[in-house]
Amino acid sequence: MISDSEDSSSDPNEYTIEDYYKLVRPLWAARNINANYLNDHKLLRTLVDFSLSHSLPLKNLQKRELEIGDIIPGKINYVDTLIIKSRANDISNQGLFQYSGCFRHQFIEFCPHLAISAYLFSRFHIPDEYGSFEFILSDSATKRISLEEVKLLKGNNKLSAISYSQQHKSSINALSLSGLNYKDINLTKLLSTQDFEYTEKAISKSMDSLPHSTMLLFAGFDSFQNYNVPRNSLEPPQELLDLIFPFVNQIVPEYYNEDMIQIKDLLIMLRRSLCQDMVVIKQKYPLNPLSKSDIFNSKEFENFSKQVEDAGELDGWVHDSCFSPEDTNEDLPIDNWPTIQDPESRSELQRVVEFQTLKLKSLDNQINTYAQEQSHMYSVLSKFIETQNEVFQRQSEYIQRIQNSINGLVILMSSRNKNSFSLAQQSLQETQNYINTVESTNLKHGLDTTIDLLGKLNTTQHQQQQQQQQHIPPSNSILTNNHQIYNLHTVKSPTSKSLSPDPQLQAPMSPVQVERQRVLNRRLSRQATTLFEMWDDFKGLEKELKDHEITVTEWLKVHGSSERQFRHTRLKIIKFIEDEAQRRGSSVEYIKERLHNKMRNRLRPWTLDEVQRMLTSGKRINLDDSR
Repeated sequence: MISDSEDSSSDPNEYTIEDYYKLVRPLWAARNINANYLNDHKLLRTLVDFSLSHSLPLKNLQKRELEIGDIIPGKINYVDTLIIKSRANDISNQGLFQYSGCFRHQFIEFCPHLAISAYLFSRFHIPDEYGSFEFILSDSATKRISLEEVKLLKGNNKLSAISYSQQHKSSINALSLSGLNYKDINLTKLLSTQDFEYTEKAISKSMDSLPHSTMLLFAGFDSFQNYNVPRNSLEPPQELLDLIFPFVNQIVPEYYNEDMIQIKDLLIMLRRSLCQDMVVIKQKYPLNPLSKSDIFNSKEFENFSKQVEDAGELDGWVHDSCFSPEDTNEDLPIDNWPTIQDPESRSELQRVVEFQTLKLKSLDNQINTYAQEQSHMYSVLSKFIETQNEVFQRQSEYIQRIQNSINGLVILMSSRNKNSFSLAQQSLQETQNYINTVESTNLKHGLDTTIDLLGKLNTTQHQQQQQQQQHIPPSNSILTNNHQIYNLHTVKSPTSKSLSPDPQLQAPMSPVQVERQRVLNRRLSRQATTLFEMWDDFKGLEKELKDHEITVTEWLKVHGSSERQFRHTRLKIIKFIEDEAQRRGSSVEYIKERLHNKMRNRLRPWTLDEVQRMLTSGKRINLDDSR
């Protein structure tokens, strides 16, 4: 079982490089990634997580703390190199930086350059399940883009690191895709498996003292003379490279610091190797998320692939760049849908298709019915509004006449005619009769119109209820030869917004406004049960509020007193960790680890609420006492 402390329990299994290949191969193939937790982004993130342990012996905590700015591009003996800067894990060197490096691997399945470039590509160019991109690179945002503090392994947002629980869940799902049970596997031991013995340390205290010979062994070669990656032989065209990370061309020394220039060089190196590696990936793993990307199905990439094929290099690239080129991926698990090759399964599939076709036709009929009803309702309301406008217009005319009558009375009263009093009395009597008549007529007309509208709406509602009862299916799913086929989502009737005569009255919000509104409506998670999840959630929200210039007061006005109280309880724990780190002169991550271990290493583990209550009551939590 994976553990955050990297403690290896006694494991009788002896793992080989073939076992590691069996672990990562289903992730690259991506034939069955519809698990509860592994979407495209998390699948690629898990590959980076595993690769950092396999090619760069980093611990889990070190991997979680890595930022994009910690990856330094370079060349050693003219070979593309990634140098990873991380904090030392041992107590004697705590707080100091250490360095490890890696070359492009002989085999794509084990290549850390490909794993990192594929994951970074997905964060910029592959939308999530909601159709949103992690980075919105508009013209104005591009000029101020900052990637130095972006975490390599993303957590809840780009500036928060992956938590222990997220890392753990992804690993469990990756093992299940490979048909392995995490309880029976020592993942730390499996990830560190190699097909060679090495005595030289893979980590150094400076970039100049990196162990080149060990780095070559990790890349699948024994010397620089024998180092040869065939897919590195052809240069991708510039028009293809410009499609990937296009903003790098605008990162210039006049406007950016040295850290961003370093990241620019990193992305330029990675996009070049990614284009070369994707020629093999598309051939070997066509269902990989990157293989389905628009960029790697573009005319520019197809021209590059054809250039490789015309040069007679394609078969050689695939054969020499895959750990087991004869594998066809047909043995990998797939969804439990019937296959076309089996006659019984074909018949079953046909029944499923017919059923779903009938459902689609039924839904289409319901949509048409709803559209007709909404059109009728719109007509009724339009007529009602038109009639009411006429009533108000007449009312305005009547008021104007009354005003004229009053003006006439004023004139009569100001004159000295002996008949003015009788004329005024006569005019007042006529005005009174006129008001009484008009008032009763308008009231009657208005009431008749309103009653008529309510009657029509009531009739329409009754018809809708009858039609909905006729269309309700007997159950939410059917069984077809032991396969459960679920219905499509229930179609909701159109809302009242469709009655608006001019849909353009509501101006659409810009992407920035939409994102700000999303952040404003975001709440602190009630599902965060561990200290790491709570910290990531709280700090992630805090960072997003700051990025969108939303004050805590403005945010609390949206959510009310319950959210204020919940935030206050979480803030108690946050402040304790930060104050304790400042008092000890150590990192926040170290204090989090100590508090997390103290909470769980008990006969009955503490919950977050219990920790908060202890802090509120003034009880001191001694992190040096393991009890």
